[in-house]
Amino acid sequence: IHTWKSWRVLDRHESVTPKSILPSVNGRPYDMPWETGVNSIALDETGYIIYYASTLEDKLFTVPTKLIRKPSISTEEVEAHVFAGGPKTVSESIVTDKYGRIFLTDFEHSSIAIIETNNAWNLKNLIQDEILRWPYGISIANGYLYVTCSAFNHLIDDNVTGHEPFHIVKINIQAIDSTNTIKEL
Repeated sequence: IHTWKSWRVLDRHESVTPKSILPSVNGRPYDMPWETGVNSIALDETGYIIYYASTLEDKLFTVPTKLIRKPSISTEEVEAHVFAGGPKTVSESIVTDKYGRIFLTDFEHSSIAIIETNNAWNLKNLIQDEILRWPYGISIANGYLYVTCSAFNHLIDDNVTGHEPFHIVKINIQAIDSTNTIKEL
C-alpha cells in the first residue's frame, strides 16, 4: 500500500473464477442476476495466510500472503501454493479469530457457519435463525461476532418496503464451547 503499486495475482485461476450454480435461499431456488468472483476474503490472525473464495464456491482456498506481496513472483509459483482447504458454505463474507476458527455467512440457510482449522477442516453450522436474513457482512471486535443482515433476496425480487428491519446481530464468541456450539446468546 505504501508504494501505491498494484498487480494481479491468480488472475483467471479456478480459485477466483465465479461459479455458476443456482443457490437456494431458505429452500427457494434463487437466480442471482450477476456472477461474483472472490467475495469471501480474510487473513488469519498471524497475517501469513489468506483465505478466500467466490460467493458460490463450495471450497475455501488458502495461499501464503508472502507470495502475493511480491510482484516479481510468477503466477505459476503462486498457483502452485494455492490450497483448497475444504468445504465452505455459500457465503458473502468470512472472518478469522485468534483460535484459528473461520466464521462464514451462509445466506442459503440464514445461518453462520464455523470452520475449525487447527485439527481437521471441520465445517459446522454455528447458529441458524430467521433474523439472519441473507447474512452479508461479518466482523469480530472485543470478543463479539457482528453480522449484518441485508435480506438481499427480497431487495432484488421485490423492494425494500415490508422486509425491514435489517439487523446487525451481536454474538458472544466467548460463549462458543470446545465443540463449536454456542452455550448462550
